[in-house]
Amino acid sequence: MAKEKLVTIHVHTPFTLTLGDQSKQEFGRGRHNVPEEVASHWFTQAHSELSESVISDTDDLQPIIDSLQAQIADKDKQIVDKDRADCRSERSAAQAARAERQPASADCCSPDWR
Repeated sequence: MAKEKLVTIHVHTPFTLTLGDQSKQEFGRGRHNVPEEVASHWFTQAHSELSESVISDTDDLQPIIDSLQAQIADKDKQIVDKDRADCRSERSAAQAARAERQPASADCCSPDWR
C-alpha cells in the first residue's frame, strides 16, 4: 500500500469540506496536514493557504510520536501518584484531628466515666 502524500495548509477561515463521496471534514483555524486531493480542492483553497512543507512519509515521525506518548504516560503516572499521596496525607490529617478531639483517658459514653 502506497503512502499518501500530505500537504500542509494554513486555514484562515474555519470551514467544512464536503467531498464527492459526501464525506465531510471540518477544519478549524490553524495548521493542518491533508492529502493533496483535499489541499487542491477549490473550497479548501478559498479558506486556506498552501504551505511550502510537504510530508511524504509519516514513518519518519513515528519515533517522535512514540517519545511524546511515553512522556504523556509518564506524566499521567506522576499525576496519579501525587493524587494518591495527597489523599493519604489528607486522610492522616483527618485522623489526627479526630484523635485530638477525643478524650485520651476515658470515653464520655462509657459507664466508668463520671
